[in-house]
Amino acid sequence: MVKSFTTKKKLEAVEYAKLHGKSAAASLFGATRSSIRGWMNQEGQLRDLMVTKPSAKRLSGGGRPLTSEDHDSIIFERIIFNRIEGYRVTRSMIINWATDLAEELDINLGCSTGWLTRFFSRHDLVLRQGTRRPILSDDQVIERGLNFIQQARSLISTYDIPLSCIYNLDETAIFFDHSKQKTVELRGALDVPIKSFGLEKTRITAVMAASADGIKRKPCILLQWRGDETSIRQENGMVLLTTKNSWMNSNAFIAYIKFEFAFHPRPLLLIFDSARSHISQMVKSFLHANNILTLVIPGGMTGFLQPADFSWFKSVKQTCSMEEVSSSMPTR
Repeated sequence: MVKSFTTKKKLEAVEYAKLHGKSAAASLFGATRSSIRGWMNQEGQLRDLMVTKPSAKRLSGGGRPLTSEDHDSIIFERIIFNRIEGYRVTRSMIINWATDLAEELDINLGCSTGWLTRFFSRHDLVLRQGTRRPILSDDQVIERGLNFIQQARSLISTYDIPLSCIYNLDETAIFFDHSKQKTVELRGALDVPIKSFGLEKTRITAVMAASADGIKRKPCILLQWRGDETSIRQENGMVLLTTKNSWMNSNAFIAYIKFEFAFHPRPLLLIFDSARSHISQMVKSFLHANNILTLVIPGGMTGFLQPADFSWFKSVKQTCSMEEVSSSMPTR
């Protein structure tokens, strides 16, 4: 990004360079060594300009004034850089960047919402919903997927595990307030408010498990409890597990495994992802002591190898979202 300096700042750099050298001044003021040298050559002109306009950033007639096209290019490059790095870029951020840059470069440009719309059109930009794409290369996805399948086949063959003793399990957070920021509205509406239900921070964690032959375990709901102890019970056709903050942790995971699988026939194979609460040393020791075999889905492969994400949780969250919206809207 182009960096500019006021006349006052340039003269400060010149004075510093006289005492400590051009390289030291360039390092301290964040300018190039050639810029420092040029300012020293222009010291007389800069001091004359300092009397009339200390905040000026160019000598009169010096340099080519940046146009709105140059301004566009700089902002566009900044957007692309941030997106390549994976950072979120919003419309308000772009307006702020554009306003600051126009002021810094002495360009008379009104960076309004209308300007932003035209900027989007000029550079073919759109507002998109974030996606969860794998960061692995195609070769890595194939390699990890094949290794996982080979490990699964090896365990099943070695221990002669029946389908009724192979379980996939996972948990997900379910928030009571909708997180979507899109709605149907009449074209041309100036204001599109979306009401919140006031439950942005209210959530539960749901745990689900099913065997390879299609037998589902009762859903487990993690509820927040003020006490430090973890407790678990069955109620109304569900398993209720209380934790301090309703998030899954190693103690809660062990309590769930005990409750669901303590008396399950062995050999028993559990397949789950690499969440910290699943693979801690405490959990590993417990599973080993209870003769429970495990297979961990490799990192970055959940979207390919975790059926719970699509088969269970997607439909559950969609249903919950519809129910909470319907129950919060007026009946007429």
